[in-house]
Amino acid sequence: MITIITKGYCPYCAAATTLLNKVGVEYINIDITLKLDLYNQVKEITGSQTVPQVFIWDIHGKFLGWFTELNELHKSGELEKLIK
Repeated sequence: MITIITKGYCPYCAAATTLLNKVGVEYINIDITLKLDLYNQVKEITGSQTVPQVFIWDIHGKFLGWFTELNELHKSGELEKLIK
């Protein structure tokens, strides 16, 4: 399952969710626009304040990166392999 951390005003967040919808990937979208405490927790985990932040949860849990990494995984066909 993919979890994406977004902010409502972020164009890269919108692009990431559009991509996931286009591919038909099931995901959980957590909008942290007004959730400063949750935003701070996410920054601690990834060391970054940039959104979107994309995670894939399997046995190991993995931080995939941001929109650029998500888009590159999609273009290479690796995204589809990761979610199956």
